[in-house]
Amino acid sequence: MKIKSYSHKGKKDVNQDCIGYNSHCLIVCDGVGGASKGDVASKLIVDTILKNVAAIPTDKKIVGLIESAHKELNQLVLENPLLEGMATTIASIFIIEQGVLTAHAGDSRIYFIKPDQNLFWQSWDHSIVGKLVQKNEITREEARSHPMNNQIFNAIRGNVDGNVVVPEINFISDLKSGDLCFICSDGVAESFSDRSLLEVLSNQVISIEQKLEIIKQDCAVKSNDNHSAIICEFEPQDVNQHSGFRSDWINISTI
Repeated sequence: MKIKSYSHKGKKDVNQDCIGYNSHCLIVCDGVGGASKGDVASKLIVDTILKNVAAIPTDKKIVGLIESAHKELNQLVLENPLLEGMATTIASIFIIEQGVLTAHAGDSRIYFIKPDQNLFWQSWDHSIVGKLVQKNEITREEARSHPMNNQIFNAIRGNVDGNVVVPEINFISDLKSGDLCFICSDGVAESFSDRSLLEVLSNQVISIEQKLEIIKQDCAVKSNDNHSAIICEFEPQDVNQHSGFRSDWINISTI
């Protein structure tokens, strides 16, 4: 895979986003809670998962990895009760022999793009507004200015009760060389409509480095939040084992 990334604090005083990747997985976490140390939560989750992930993970192992990282966060809260409430979203992909498994909780997003076919797949935000869009009760554009668009109902929250998150898992297998994956925090999503973001990502003339630079520069002007992203381009050796099981692709021109 060709991988490029960036993370910026934007107009905030502290960058609570944390990103990371290795040959097995790519992760974006967006800390929640401000004074409750969301930056600590996001970094702990990214570092713990990258440290523990092994070759060819399965869906059960991925859930276990995220649960184990959440338990470490809970332990930190037990040791320092003032940190209770610290939390982070997670958006991640894991490379397996048959394709890619995604795991997310919250409103950090995962996109897959087929530039030569103008198609995309996306994760759906774990938020009230995300559910409304998914059910076609409001449009994507209406969601961007909805008064509850920052209210999420799933995240990795540090707690003394030992509760752990249940991430949403999806399987993507019909990938080929030249397809892209883009993972971002909500600071990127607030700067672009879905259509405009996907038009940048599906542009076949410019490189992934140029795409990421366009996104970064637009976010610097338009976003009030931290903004971070990872983009990767799949190469032949990344997809030669994929089964071709058809995923739920959407035509970019229809949104």
